[in-house]
Amino acid sequence: MNSVLYLSNGVRNDPNGNWHEITRAIIVWIGVIAFEMATRIPVKNVFLRAAAAYIPTLLLAFLAVWSTSFIEPLASIIIMSPATTGW
Repeated sequence: MNSVLYLSNGVRNDPNGNWHEITRAIIVWIGVIAFEMATRIPVKNVFLRAAAAYIPTLLLAFLAVWSTSFIEPLASIIIMSPATTGW
């Protein structure tokens, strides 16, 4: 809640990482939705029920990662090591 209040008041540079906390809350929310879907879908076949819960959950997770990468980069610094550069 504190992060939401900071961001709504225009404070963008919080050392605690406002966007990181909000992104984490979104991922937890997606996990709760996945659990509820997996336990409440009225399909008797376990594989179909798992697929019916997995596909929307995966799409939500991709959407969350894609949309939050516009707010906060996934990696601000790329570490160049000999293994990745080939020298």
